[in-house]
Amino acid sequence: MNTERIVVPDGMRVAVAHAVFDAVGTCDYHPQIRIALEAALLWLSEHPIVPSDAQWIELVAQWKRDNHPMDTPSMEDIYPLWQHRMFLVEGGGAASGPTAGG
Repeated sequence: MNTERIVVPDGMRVAVAHAVFDAVGTCDYHPQIRIALEAALLWLSEHPIVPSDAQWIELVAQWKRDNHPMDTPSMEDIYPLWQHRMFLVEGGGAASGPTAGG
């Protein structure tokens, strides 16, 4: 049995409370929501989503456009960009972003 504890970040809990309020008119934070978030974060921790080579190249190019084109970004510069992009769906269609593990 996995004894590691999943910690749901405060900002994530607030975002969920706002989403629930927008959807159903109440911002009750039910235990089921915590359980679902913990399960999703556990899955993500066990199935890390990493950028493909092509996506990595795009991220480096984006960083260079946003910063200085002659500088070389570190991994710490690129990871936040990836984290921001990895669940976004372009064009408003069905999710077709990166997947890991199933």
